[in-house]
Amino acid sequence: MRGAFNLATDEGIRYSELARYLGKKYLALPPKLIYSLVEILFRLRLVPFGKSQIDYIRYPLSMDTKKIRKELGFKPRYTTKETLRSFMEAG
Repeated sequence: MRGAFNLATDEGIRYSELARYLGKKYLALPPKLIYSLVEILFRLRLVPFGKSQIDYIRYPLSMDTKKIRKELGFKPRYTTKETLRSFMEAG
């Protein structure tokens, strides 16, 4: 067994779906507006990141789990939503 393994469920979740699932409000704004606002806030030193880092949170994270499945026979025991529910219940 060599190297790193990605540990993840089979399905991802969009931020809008995550907000709904957690009972939070979600406001979708045009990307150009977000990039401009973040750049202004960054230059005013009100946020610690610039517009170049927005794409990291704009798109859902996706991981390839083929290696851990093939080499270790891994299969997620819980779905993404089941895992979120467990975190919420834990407080």
